[in-house]
Amino acid sequence: MRERGRAAGFEHLSTLIEERVVTSGPEWLRQGTVLEAIDSYLRSGIRFVYVQVPMQDAVAPAPQALAT
Repeated sequence: MRERGRAAGFEHLSTLIEERVVTSGPEWLRQGTVLEAIDSYLRSGIRFVYVQVPMQDAVAPAPQALAT
């Protein structure tokens, strides 16, 4: 799913998904930001989370030059 989103040029994936899928899913999904949690979505008794994940790999910031 991530590769298809990247290829299509998407910057983020945002989805409402079962919490267990996020916690047991691939590393890139586990590193997503949980924006909201719903304890019993539609009274199902199952916890869902609204999660957002960047589609592109994070780029480390360039080190700043030391002042002399």
